Amino acid sequence: MGHSTFLGSLAALGIGLAALMPGCASDPDDDGSSESEVPGDDAQDQSPSDGKFDGPGSTPGTKLVLRGTVLTMDEARGNGQVITNGAVVIEGGKISKVLTSGEALPSGSGVTVLPSATGTSDWVISPGLINLHNHLAYNTAHIYRELSLYENTYQWRDEKYYDTHIMYPKKVFESSTAAPAEFGLPGSTKRVSLAGVVGRYTEVKELVSGTTSTQGSFFGIKLPSGYGLHLARNVDSSNFGVKRVSQTALGILVYNFDPRPLVAKFDANSVDAWLVHLAEGTDQESSDEFECLDAMGLVREQTVIIHGTALSKDQLKRMAQAGSKLIASPVDNLLYYGKVPEIIEAHRAGVNVSIGSDWSPAGSKNLLSELKTLALLNQQAWGGELTDDDMLRMVTTNPADAIGWTKHVGRIKPGLWADIAVYKKRPGAAQRSVIDATEADVRLVMVGGDPLVGDVAVMKKLKNTDYEVVQGCNFEKAIDITTSDTRVEYGKITFQQVVSTLEQGLKFDDAWMASHWDPARTAGASGTALANLIDDKYPRGLEPRTLDPLFVCQDKPYLDEIRTDPNIRTAEGGLCFDLRPNYLGTSTASCGALPAKPKTLTVAMHDGTVPQRPPGWCAQQNWSGSGSLPTPP
Repeated sequence: MGHSTFLGSLAALGIGLAALMPGCASDPDDDGSSESEVPGDDAQDQSPSDGKFDGPGSTPGTKLVLRGTVLTMDEARGNGQVITNGAVVIEGGKISKVLTSGEALPSGSGVTVLPSATGTSDWVISPGLINLHNHLAYNTAHIYRELSLYENTYQWRDEKYYDTHIMYPKKVFESSTAAPAEFGLPGSTKRVSLAGVVGRYTEVKELVSGTTSTQGSFFGIKLPSGYGLHLARNVDSSNFGVKRVSQTALGILVYNFDPRPLVAKFDANSVDAWLVHLAEGTDQESSDEFECLDAMGLVREQTVIIHGTALSKDQLKRMAQAGSKLIASPVDNLLYYGKVPEIIEAHRAGVNVSIGSDWSPAGSKNLLSELKTLALLNQQAWGGELTDDDMLRMVTTNPADAIGWTKHVGRIKPGLWADIAVYKKRPGAAQRSVIDATEADVRLVMVGGDPLVGDVAVMKKLKNTDYEVVQGCNFEKAIDITTSDTRVEYGKITFQQVVSTLEQGLKFDDAWMASHWDPARTAGASGTALANLIDDKYPRGLEPRTLDPLFVCQDKPYLDEIRTDPNIRTAEGGLCFDLRPNYLGTSTASCGALPAKPKTLTVAMHDGTVPQRPPGWCAQQNWSGSGSLPTPP
C-alpha cells in the first residue's frame, strides 16, 4: 500500500482531504465461550511480526532506538522505574536494552534512532496499553443517549435500542460478505466476511490511542476472512505460541454452564486466566452471582471478573485471598447503573485491578478517554487515593499480569516484545503524559516492533510509503493495516476501503442488503421478498446510521453524553466528566447544574431477561461430583 491521503465520500466521518471527522455488559448472543486451552494455532497466532516489516529493529543486523522519558513500569528497578533521558533498544521485534541517561546509544549503519540521535526528546515511551474489556464487533455504533438507570444487566437486554442500535447492525455484518473485486482484490473467488472488516476498523480505533492488546473479538473458533492477525493483539486468540486465556461470554447463570471441566483445568494449571462477566448491577441478585461463582469452586487465582459493580467489601477480600482479579469499566458502569465497582476497596485489599473501555454504544471510545474518567473519579470521589502510577498500571502491568502475559508484554524490559506506545511529553509527572494524552499526542504505536500508527514523519522514516494518512482535528496520523503475511486473508485491504465499506453497509438500503447480506443474496431476494426476510430477522427494524468516528475529538455526542448524562452526574455525590478541555481545547470544564437523580428502573418494574439459574438458588447448590447438574426451580 502506498502513501495516500483519504479522499472520496467519507463525509459521515469527515474523512477527507481536510480532516478525518466526523459497556457494555455480557452479551447473550456472543458465542465466545472458550474453555479448552490448547497449544497455539500457528494459523491464527497473534505472535508478533506481520511477515512483511523489514525495517529497523526487525531485520537481522538492525536496531531501532527510541529516545525519551521511559516509563518502564518495571518494579525490579525500584525507584528508577521512570528514566529521564533514557532509551529503548529494539532488535528482532523485542526489547534488547533499556538505557539510562548517560549510557552510550548504539551506533552504526544498521541503527535508527528516533526522534533523533542528538538533542532533546519530547517523547514519553510507555508499554502499549492493554484493554481487557472490549466488544470489537459492536464498536461501529455511536454512544447511545438517555439510558435508564438499571439494577442489573439482565434488565436492558430486551430493550428496543439494544436490538436496533447495538445487536442488529452487528448481526447484519456478521452475516454479510463482499465480493473480492469490491476491494480491488483479483484472483480469488472467496467472498470477504464483513465481520472481519468490522474487526479491522475497531482494532484501528484501539491502536490510535496506543492500545496494543485488546479483548472481546468473539469471532468464533476461526477468525473470519478480512480480519487481521497483524494489528492489535487479541486476547481471545492464540498468543506467543499458546492459548491459555479462556472466557465465558454467556456467564455462569445459563442452564448449560458446567463449572467442573474448568475447575479441572485450573487444577491442572492449563489455564492462566478465565474472564467472566459477573456481579454487574447494584441489586442483591447481582451480588449473589459471586456466591454462585464461589459455590462452583471458581473463585480462583485464574479468575478475572469483568464489572463486579455489586461486589461487597467482604467479597473483594475473598477475591484478594484467592488471587482473583477485577476489570472495571467506569463509564459503562455509571451509564447503566450509576455506580462503579469498589475500586478503592479492591486496591486496598490487594486485588489486581484493570480498567477496560467496554464498548462504544455505552462506554468509552478507547483507553485514553477511560483513563481520563478514572482520573476524574479519583479526584472527585476518592480523594486522590490512586497515584498516577496506580492508574497507569491498570492499563499496562495489571492486565498483563492478570492474564499470564508478564513475561511477554506490559512493561518495558529486556526480553519482552516491543509492544510500545509513545506519547508527547507533558508537564508534570511522566505518567500524566499518558493519562492526559489524546490521540493527537500519540507519536508511535508498535506491536512486536512493527510500527502500525504514528506521526507521519515518524512512520515515513520507518515504513517509507507503506501507510495511509488519516486526518483528525487539526492533526494527522499515519496508519498501516496492510500486510503480506500469508496467514491474513485479503491482507491488502486498506483502511480507506474498510471505512467506505462499513459506511455503505450502515445505510441498510435494499440494494446493499440484496447484494451483501447473505440470507438475501443467496436466496436472490428482492422487493417484497427482501422486505419480508428483513422483517423476519430484524422485527424491530433496521435503522440507518453513521459509523462511529475514529478519534474522540470528532465525537461531540460522546463528549456531551458523558458530560451531561444524569446517571453519571448524580453518582458518587456528583461527578463531572468534561473531557472537552482535553479534546476540544475549551478553557474550562463545566457540566452545568446538577440534575435530579434519575429514578431507578427496578427489576419489579422491568425484569428484562431473567437468568436461567437464579443466583441465590445457585449459591446453595453442590456443583462438584460426577452427576447431573442441579436443575433450576
